[in-house]
Amino acid sequence: MSQFNPTYAFDNNSEYREIENIIGTPYNIHLLPIHILESTLFKCWQNLFPEETEYCIRDKLFVKDFSIKSQEDLDRIIDADYELGFNQDARKEILKNIELFWKEDSNSAPIQLPQKDYSIFANQVRVLLNEGDEMALVSCMKYGYIELFNYIYERENSNIIRDKAFNAHSLLHYAFLNGHIEMVKRGIEIGLPILHVLIKPAIDSGNAEIFKLLFENNIEVYYNGTVTICQYAPLEMFKIFLDYYIHKLGNNPSNLILYAVKNLTNLKELVLNNDVSLAKSWGNKFAYELLDECILYSVDLEVVLFVEHHFEITIQEFKEYYNRNYSKHYYVSIYVIHNDNYELYNYLYSNGFKVDNEILTHVTKYRRHRITPALVKKHMNECFYEEE
Repeated sequence: MSQFNPTYAFDNNSEYREIENIIGTPYNIHLLPIHILESTLFKCWQNLFPEETEYCIRDKLFVKDFSIKSQEDLDRIIDADYELGFNQDARKEILKNIELFWKEDSNSAPIQLPQKDYSIFANQVRVLLNEGDEMALVSCMKYGYIELFNYIYERENSNIIRDKAFNAHSLLHYAFLNGHIEMVKRGIEIGLPILHVLIKPAIDSGNAEIFKLLFENNIEVYYNGTVTICQYAPLEMFKIFLDYYIHKLGNNPSNLILYAVKNLTNLKELVLNNDVSLAKSWGNKFAYELLDECILYSVDLEVVLFVEHHFEITIQEFKEYYNRNYSKHYYVSIYVIHNDNYELYNYLYSNGFKVDNEILTHVTKYRRHRITPALVKKHMNECFYEEE
């Protein structure tokens, strides 16, 4: 027998009651209420002991139903949920009865809320009684309170989502940002729109499955969204976007190279594992434009070296080309100075890019720590003697 039955353990009543308080009173499982049979703890127990016909529950956790007539009833139900883990339908019923008790029963005064963070469901009860419906729905999206969200949504017959005075579009933002996939799916299910502004919060969530939902639900990705994905998406997310961009939209991956220079991992994925032969056919002018973007965004030196190697050009050739055709980039870019990019600064300087008083002023004014005023002065003097 899997459970220790106190009935057979002691004849002494006090000892019997002590043991009963520890492991609980045995109940025939066929007589248990449905909310216990469908609780997480009971299901786990039944998987372990499928032949058992009795289940022990401590008296303080045994609730026949969810009616609430006193603070003690409320506390007992919260404790029971904490231990047993009721399902979503049960929790919605509890929320309904708590709100009814609070609104209609004078015995609720003064009502005591569950301790903060006692459990996820206890926090939902706190939100229900502390926040108005609109802010409560936002909290649901932020923290993943699916039962409370469904309770409010169904209680209001979905009208609160349709209310033009309520910015329902912002709800999915919180769900994406905080990585609550169940809330994201529920929001999509009830018709909340998938907008391009959700791309960055989906990336920030760090959840590739959530990011994938954007493309499974026909999001329109505009220029800003494309740039954001190329620059900030982790590799797993970037691959999801590439699949969409190439196979769903039918676009050439070469078009993304300029956007990916700020993310070496994505840039390598793009040019090494996809067909970007079109980019090479554009010739050196495109490669020079790519290096121009690298300097403009003050990328890591590794990116510049990778571009030089892959497109078979050098930074000296780039400098000479732009100096000859556009009279630009003969000096180290102010963007490199602003980002205090010491490695790229030294690389550019060692390859013939000069520095001047404007750079020295910028370094001093913005208190750069890696590219110091003394270093710039040294290089200015070296340039001066070279010109002489």
